[in-house]
Amino acid sequence: MKILFAPSNIASMPAITAQAMVALGHEAKCITLSDNLITSKNEHVILLKHHSIRNPFLYGYYKLVYLLTLYKLLKWCDVVHWTWNTALPFSLDLKLIKWMKKPRFIEWVGSDIRIPEVTMAESPFYKEAYSNGYEYSTMENKMSSYRNQNNFAKHGFVPILVPEMQLFLKTGLFEMVHTTQYRIPTAKFDAHYPELQNEKIVIVHSPSAKIAKGSNYILPVVESLKEKYNIEFVLLHNVPRSEVLNAMSKADIFIDQIILGSFAAAAIEAMSFGKPVVAYIMPSVYKKGISKDCPIVNANPSTLKEKLIELIESPKLRRDIGKRSRAYVEKVHDAKLVSQTLLEIYKSSSKLTTITRHI
Repeated sequence: MKILFAPSNIASMPAITAQAMVALGHEAKCITLSDNLITSKNEHVILLKHHSIRNPFLYGYYKLVYLLTLYKLLKWCDVVHWTWNTALPFSLDLKLIKWMKKPRFIEWVGSDIRIPEVTMAESPFYKEAYSNGYEYSTMENKMSSYRNQNNFAKHGFVPILVPEMQLFLKTGLFEMVHTTQYRIPTAKFDAHYPELQNEKIVIVHSPSAKIAKGSNYILPVVESLKEKYNIEFVLLHNVPRSEVLNAMSKADIFIDQIILGSFAAAAIEAMSFGKPVVAYIMPSVYKKGISKDCPIVNANPSTLKEKLIELIESPKLRRDIGKRSRAYVEKVHDAKLVSQTLLEIYKSSSKLTTITRHI
Protein backbone atom coordinates (compact mmCIF):
# COMPACT_ATOMS: atom_id res chain seq x y z
CA MET A 1 0.00 0.00 0.00
CA LYS A 2 1.16 3.55 -0.74
CA ILE A 3 0.24 6.00 2.01
CA LEU A 4 0.47 9.79 1.90
CA PHE A 5 0.65 11.77 5.14
CA ALA A 6 -0.12 15.48 4.82
CA PRO A 7 -0.02 18.46 5.22
CA SER A 8 1.74 19.01 8.59
CA ASN A 9 4.14 16.96 10.67
CA ILE A 10 2.28 17.79 13.88
CA ALA A 11 3.93 16.32 17.01
CA SER A 12 6.05 14.19 14.63
CA MET A 13 3.16 11.72 14.34
CA PRO A 14 3.02 11.70 10.48
CA ALA A 15 6.79 11.26 10.15
CA ILE A 16 6.90 8.53 12.77
CA THR A 17 3.94 6.69 11.25
CA ALA A 18 5.35 6.94 7.72
CA GLN A 19 8.60 5.38 8.92
CA ALA A 20 6.71 2.58 10.67
CA MET A 21 4.66 1.87 7.54
CA VAL A 22 7.84 1.49 5.50
CA ALA A 23 9.29 -0.84 8.12
CA LEU A 24 6.15 -2.95 7.74
CA GLY A 25 6.77 -3.32 4.02
CA HIS A 26 4.60 -0.52 2.62
CA GLU A 27 5.43 2.75 0.91
CA ALA A 28 4.85 6.04 2.70
CA LYS A 29 5.65 9.70 2.25
CA CYS A 30 4.98 12.69 4.48
CA ILE A 31 4.58 16.18 3.07
CA THR A 32 4.76 18.99 5.60
CA LEU A 33 4.43 22.74 5.41
CA SER A 34 5.96 23.36 8.82
CA ASP A 35 9.19 22.75 10.63
CA ASN A 36 10.36 23.49 14.16
CA LEU A 37 12.79 22.45 16.87
CA ILE A 38 10.51 19.96 18.59
CA THR A 39 9.51 17.74 15.67
CA SER A 40 11.44 14.80 14.29
CA LYS A 41 12.05 14.21 10.61
CA ASN A 42 13.32 11.29 8.56
CA GLU A 43 13.96 10.29 4.97
CA HIS A 44 10.23 9.93 4.28
CA VAL A 45 9.46 13.60 5.01
CA ILE A 46 9.19 16.15 2.21
CA LEU A 47 9.64 19.53 3.88
CA LEU A 48 8.28 22.69 2.25
CA LYS A 49 9.24 25.52 4.57
CA HIS A 50 7.03 28.56 4.67
CA HIS A 51 6.43 29.42 8.32
CA SER A 52 9.18 32.09 8.36
CA ILE A 53 8.33 33.56 4.97
CA ARG A 54 7.26 37.19 5.16
CA ASN A 55 7.33 38.12 1.48
CA PRO A 56 3.78 37.64 0.07
CA PHE A 57 5.16 36.58 -3.32
CA LEU A 58 7.35 33.87 -1.81
CA TYR A 59 4.54 32.77 0.49
CA GLY A 60 2.26 32.34 -2.54
CA TYR A 61 5.05 30.53 -4.37
CA TYR A 62 5.41 27.95 -1.60
CA LYS A 63 1.66 27.40 -1.54
CA LEU A 64 1.77 26.73 -5.28
CA VAL A 65 4.69 24.34 -4.84
CA TYR A 66 2.71 22.58 -2.14
CA LEU A 67 -0.35 22.20 -4.38
CA LEU A 68 1.70 20.83 -7.27
CA THR A 69 3.60 18.46 -4.96
CA LEU A 70 0.34 17.30 -3.43
CA TYR A 71 -1.13 16.60 -6.87
CA LYS A 72 1.92 14.56 -7.84
CA LEU A 73 1.79 12.54 -4.62
CA LEU A 74 -1.96 12.00 -4.91
CA LYS A 75 -1.40 10.33 -8.27
CA TRP A 76 1.13 8.08 -6.55
CA CYS A 77 -0.69 7.13 -3.34
CA ASP A 78 -3.46 4.68 -2.49
CA VAL A 79 -4.70 6.37 0.67
CA VAL A 80 -4.44 9.79 2.30
CA HIS A 81 -3.92 10.21 6.04
CA TRP A 82 -4.45 13.89 6.86
CA THR A 83 -3.33 15.62 10.06
CA TRP A 84 -4.50 19.05 11.25
CA ASN A 85 -6.48 21.34 8.90
CA THR A 86 -6.72 22.37 5.26
CA ALA A 87 -3.58 24.20 4.14
CA LEU A 88 -4.98 26.17 1.20
CA PRO A 89 -7.63 28.87 0.72
CA PHE A 90 -11.09 27.54 -0.09
CA SER A 91 -9.89 24.05 0.93
CA LEU A 92 -8.44 23.51 -2.52
CA ASP A 93 -6.29 20.65 -1.26
CA LEU A 94 -9.28 18.82 0.20
CA LYS A 95 -11.25 19.42 -2.99
CA LEU A 96 -8.39 17.98 -5.02
CA ILE A 97 -8.28 14.84 -2.87
CA LYS A 98 -12.03 14.36 -3.18
CA TRP A 99 -11.92 14.98 -6.94
CA MET A 100 -9.20 12.33 -7.32
CA LYS A 101 -11.41 9.92 -5.33
CA LYS A 102 -8.69 8.96 -2.88
CA PRO A 103 -9.66 7.09 0.32
CA ARG A 104 -9.09 9.74 2.98
CA PHE A 105 -8.79 9.85 6.73
CA ILE A 106 -8.42 12.77 9.12
CA GLU A 107 -6.50 12.71 12.40
CA TRP A 108 -7.00 15.76 14.61
CA VAL A 109 -4.50 16.14 17.44
CA GLY A 110 -5.25 19.23 19.55
CA SER A 111 -6.16 22.85 18.97
CA ASP A 112 -7.49 21.99 15.52
CA ILE A 113 -10.59 20.46 17.15
CA ARG A 114 -10.51 21.07 20.93
CA ILE A 115 -13.65 22.73 22.30
CA PRO A 116 -12.94 24.79 25.45
CA GLU A 117 -16.34 24.20 27.04
CA VAL A 118 -15.80 20.43 26.95
CA THR A 119 -12.42 20.55 28.68
CA MET A 120 -13.56 23.25 31.12
CA ALA A 121 -16.33 20.94 32.35
CA GLU A 122 -13.71 18.60 33.84
CA SER A 123 -10.71 20.89 34.28
CA PRO A 124 -11.42 24.18 36.04
CA PHE A 125 -7.71 24.92 35.78
CA TYR A 126 -8.00 24.89 31.99
CA LYS A 127 -10.83 27.41 32.32
CA GLU A 128 -8.58 29.68 34.36
CA ALA A 129 -5.67 29.28 31.94
CA TYR A 130 -7.88 29.96 28.92
CA SER A 131 -8.57 33.47 30.19
CA ASN A 132 -5.03 34.15 31.43
CA GLY A 133 -2.51 33.86 28.63
CA TYR A 134 -3.43 30.44 27.24
CA GLU A 135 -1.37 30.22 24.05
CA TYR A 136 -4.08 28.61 21.90
CA SER A 137 -7.11 30.63 23.03
CA THR A 138 -7.55 32.25 19.60
CA MET A 139 -7.56 28.83 17.94
CA GLU A 140 -9.71 26.79 20.31
CA ASN A 141 -13.42 27.52 20.17
CA LYS A 142 -16.56 25.56 19.37
CA MET A 143 -17.35 27.47 16.19
CA SER A 144 -13.89 26.86 14.73
CA SER A 145 -13.95 23.18 15.72
CA TYR A 146 -17.34 22.53 14.14
CA ARG A 147 -16.44 24.49 11.02
CA ASN A 148 -13.31 22.37 10.66
CA GLN A 149 -15.22 19.13 11.23
CA ASN A 150 -18.00 20.07 8.81
CA ASN A 151 -15.43 20.88 6.15
CA PHE A 152 -13.78 17.46 6.36
CA ALA A 153 -17.11 15.66 6.54
CA LYS A 154 -18.24 17.50 3.40
CA HIS A 155 -15.10 16.30 1.61
CA GLY A 156 -15.60 12.68 2.63
CA PHE A 157 -12.90 12.20 5.28
CA VAL A 158 -13.20 9.52 7.97
CA PRO A 159 -11.83 10.42 11.44
CA ILE A 160 -9.12 8.32 13.10
CA LEU A 161 -8.71 9.82 16.55
CA VAL A 162 -7.02 9.27 19.89
CA PRO A 163 -9.46 9.01 22.82
CA GLU A 164 -9.27 12.66 23.96
CA MET A 165 -9.99 14.08 20.51
CA GLN A 166 -13.18 12.01 20.27
CA LEU A 167 -14.65 14.12 23.07
CA PHE A 168 -14.93 17.08 20.70
CA LEU A 169 -16.67 15.42 17.74
CA LYS A 170 -19.94 16.92 16.57
CA THR A 171 -22.67 14.37 17.30
CA GLY A 172 -24.02 12.58 14.23
CA LEU A 173 -21.65 14.25 11.75
CA PHE A 174 -19.57 11.18 10.90
CA GLU A 175 -20.99 7.71 10.28
CA MET A 176 -17.73 6.04 11.28
CA VAL A 177 -15.01 7.04 13.76
CA HIS A 178 -11.92 4.90 14.33
CA THR A 179 -9.76 4.91 17.46
CA THR A 180 -5.98 5.14 17.39
CA GLN A 181 -3.23 6.03 19.85
CA TYR A 182 -0.24 8.34 19.73
CA ARG A 183 2.82 6.42 18.66
CA ILE A 184 6.60 6.35 18.89
CA PRO A 185 9.30 3.95 17.66
CA THR A 186 9.77 2.24 21.01
CA ALA A 187 12.82 0.24 19.89
CA LYS A 188 14.78 3.47 19.40
CA PHE A 189 14.39 4.36 23.08
CA ASP A 190 16.65 2.59 25.56
CA ALA A 191 15.06 2.25 28.97
CA HIS A 192 16.89 4.06 31.80
CA TYR A 193 14.89 3.25 34.89
CA PRO A 194 15.24 5.57 37.91
CA GLU A 195 18.01 4.52 40.25
CA LEU A 196 17.07 3.11 43.65
CA GLN A 197 19.81 5.14 45.33
CA ASN A 198 19.89 8.77 44.26
CA GLU A 199 21.09 11.64 46.41
CA LYS A 200 19.51 14.13 44.04
CA ILE A 201 16.11 13.70 42.35
CA VAL A 202 16.05 15.03 38.79
CA ILE A 203 12.65 16.35 37.69
CA VAL A 204 12.22 17.32 34.02
CA HIS A 205 9.46 19.47 32.52
CA SER A 206 9.56 20.39 28.81
CA PRO A 207 6.49 22.48 27.92
CA SER A 208 5.84 23.38 24.31
CA ALA A 209 3.52 26.07 25.71
CA LYS A 210 3.97 27.03 29.35
CA ILE A 211 0.44 28.20 30.19
CA ALA A 212 -1.19 25.33 28.29
CA LYS A 213 0.95 22.78 30.12
CA GLY A 214 0.42 24.35 33.53
CA SER A 215 4.03 25.41 34.09
CA ASN A 216 2.83 28.37 36.16
CA TYR A 217 1.45 25.83 38.67
CA ILE A 218 4.32 23.36 38.38
CA LEU A 219 7.23 25.73 39.03
CA PRO A 220 6.04 27.05 42.43
CA VAL A 221 5.27 23.51 43.64
CA VAL A 222 8.73 22.27 42.70
CA GLU A 223 10.38 25.32 44.27
CA SER A 224 8.54 24.67 47.53
CA LEU A 225 9.67 21.02 47.50
CA LYS A 226 13.29 22.10 47.07
CA GLU A 227 13.17 23.47 50.61
CA LYS A 228 12.89 19.93 51.99
CA TYR A 229 14.24 17.64 49.26
CA ASN A 230 17.41 17.55 47.17
CA ILE A 231 15.89 18.27 43.74
CA GLU A 232 17.38 19.29 40.43
CA PHE A 233 14.63 20.81 38.29
CA VAL A 234 15.23 20.92 34.53
CA LEU A 235 12.90 23.22 32.58
CA LEU A 236 13.21 23.02 28.80
CA HIS A 237 11.31 25.32 26.46
CA ASN A 238 11.99 26.06 22.78
CA VAL A 239 15.05 23.83 22.65
CA PRO A 240 15.92 21.12 20.08
CA ARG A 241 14.11 17.82 20.47
CA SER A 242 17.43 16.00 20.90
CA GLU A 243 18.14 18.07 24.01
CA VAL A 244 14.73 17.25 25.47
CA LEU A 245 15.17 13.53 24.84
CA ASN A 246 18.62 13.59 26.43
CA ALA A 247 17.23 15.25 29.56
CA MET A 248 14.32 12.79 29.68
CA SER A 249 16.69 9.84 29.61
CA LYS A 250 18.42 11.14 32.76
CA ALA A 251 15.29 12.10 34.70
CA ASP A 252 13.88 10.48 37.80
CA ILE A 253 10.45 12.08 37.25
CA PHE A 254 8.92 13.69 34.16
CA ILE A 255 6.08 16.20 34.50
CA ASP A 256 4.04 16.57 31.32
CA GLN A 257 0.92 18.75 31.70
CA ILE A 258 -1.57 19.17 34.53
CA ILE A 259 -4.53 21.07 33.05
CA LEU A 260 -5.33 19.82 29.51
CA GLY A 261 -6.76 16.48 30.56
CA SER A 262 -4.77 13.98 28.52
CA PHE A 263 -1.25 13.18 27.32
CA ALA A 264 0.60 12.97 24.03
CA ALA A 265 4.04 12.49 22.51
CA ALA A 266 6.24 13.96 25.26
CA ALA A 267 4.68 11.80 27.97
CA ILE A 268 4.94 8.70 25.81
CA GLU A 269 8.61 9.36 25.04
CA ALA A 270 9.39 9.74 28.74
CA MET A 271 7.49 6.53 29.50
CA SER A 272 9.48 4.77 26.80
CA PHE A 273 12.66 5.75 28.64
CA GLY A 274 11.17 4.02 31.67
CA LYS A 275 10.31 7.17 33.60
CA PRO A 276 7.35 7.83 35.89
CA VAL A 277 5.23 10.51 34.22
CA VAL A 278 2.94 12.96 35.97
CA ALA A 279 -0.01 14.36 33.99
CA TYR A 280 -3.69 15.18 34.36
CA ILE A 281 -6.07 12.79 32.59
CA MET A 282 -9.80 13.56 32.63
CA PRO A 283 -12.23 10.76 33.57
CA SER A 284 -13.96 11.08 30.18
CA VAL A 285 -10.69 10.34 28.40
CA TYR A 286 -10.41 7.03 30.24
CA LYS A 287 -13.96 6.25 29.14
CA LYS A 288 -13.07 6.98 25.51
CA GLY A 289 -10.24 4.46 25.41
CA ILE A 290 -7.36 5.03 27.83
CA SER A 291 -6.67 1.75 29.57
CA LYS A 292 -7.10 1.69 33.35
CA ASP A 293 -3.66 0.10 33.62
CA CYS A 294 -2.07 3.24 32.17
CA PRO A 295 0.70 3.95 34.74
CA ILE A 296 0.72 7.75 34.37
CA VAL A 297 0.50 9.41 37.78
CA ASN A 298 -2.73 11.39 37.50
CA ALA A 299 -2.37 14.84 39.07
CA ASN A 300 -3.86 18.30 38.73
CA PRO A 301 -2.63 21.57 40.30
CA SER A 302 -4.43 20.73 43.57
CA THR A 303 -2.84 17.29 43.93
CA LEU A 304 0.53 17.80 42.22
CA LYS A 305 2.52 18.42 45.39
CA GLU A 306 1.33 15.31 47.22
CA LYS A 307 1.84 13.13 44.13
CA LEU A 308 5.39 14.43 43.71
CA ILE A 309 6.17 13.84 47.39
CA GLU A 310 5.07 10.20 47.03
CA LEU A 311 7.45 9.76 44.09
CA ILE A 312 10.32 11.67 45.70
CA GLU A 313 10.16 9.71 48.93
CA SER A 314 9.92 6.27 47.29
CA PRO A 315 12.71 5.23 44.92
CA LYS A 316 11.04 1.84 44.63
CA LEU A 317 7.78 3.45 43.49
CA ARG A 318 9.60 5.52 40.88
CA ARG A 319 11.35 2.46 39.49
CA ASP A 320 8.20 0.32 39.57
CA ILE A 321 6.15 2.93 37.70
CA GLY A 322 9.03 3.39 35.26
CA LYS A 323 9.06 -0.31 34.43
CA ARG A 324 5.30 -0.41 34.02
CA SER A 325 5.49 2.71 31.86
CA ARG A 326 7.94 1.11 29.45
CA ALA A 327 5.83 -2.06 29.23
CA TYR A 328 2.69 0.00 28.63
CA VAL A 329 4.24 1.95 25.77
CA GLU A 330 5.47 -1.25 24.13
CA LYS A 331 1.94 -2.66 24.34
CA VAL A 332 -0.14 0.40 23.45
CA HIS A 333 1.95 3.09 21.74
CA ASP A 334 4.58 1.27 19.71
CA ALA A 335 4.58 2.80 16.21
CA LYS A 336 4.62 -0.54 14.39
CA LEU A 337 1.75 -1.97 16.43
CA VAL A 338 -0.38 1.15 16.02
CA SER A 339 0.45 1.29 12.31
CA GLN A 340 -0.71 -2.30 11.90
CA THR A 341 -4.08 -1.20 13.28
CA LEU A 342 -4.11 1.80 10.94
CA LEU A 343 -3.50 -0.50 7.98
CA GLU A 344 -6.48 -2.61 9.00
CA ILE A 345 -8.58 0.56 9.18
CA TYR A 346 -7.46 1.60 5.71
CA LYS A 347 -8.21 -1.84 4.30
CA SER A 348 -11.58 -2.12 6.03
CA SER A 349 -12.87 1.00 4.32
CA SER A 350 -15.24 0.15 1.50
CA LYS A 351 -13.51 2.83 -0.53
CA LEU A 352 -10.36 0.76 -0.70
CA THR A 353 -11.76 -2.17 -2.64
CA THR A 354 -10.09 -0.97 -5.82
CA ILE A 355 -6.59 -0.95 -4.33
CA THR A 356 -6.43 -4.28 -2.54
CA ARG A 357 -4.03 -5.51 -5.18
CA HIS A 358 -1.37 -3.26 -3.62
CA ILE A 359 -1.76 -4.75 -0.13
